[in-house]
Amino acid sequence: GVANVLWACARLRYDLDTDLWTALVAQMTQQLSSCNSQDLGNSLWALATLGYRPRDDVLMMLSNDVRKKSKSFKPQELANSLWAFAIIGYHPGEEVLAAL
Repeated sequence: GVANVLWACARLRYDLDTDLWTALVAQMTQQLSSCNSQDLGNSLWALATLGYRPRDDVLMMLSNDVRKKSKSFKPQELANSLWAFAIIGYHPGEEVLAAL
């Protein structure tokens, strides 16, 4: 899925052009309901690693999904997600932090 593509690009330090970023992030947001905590954590990690900051509405959707799935997060997925939010410069909100 999209999470694997983002993760692979980040591992390879492959610089995506703006159109491809936009398409991948749009696809990711459409698939949020089927993403598990690992997909979500890896996607956030990849975005931050490659220095891509999605729009605030997308970040809000991602952080809400982190909150909804917080009980299924493993420590590494949690660390990746929080690190990514910090690097991106986005505060996920008190509700998200309280859920974690």
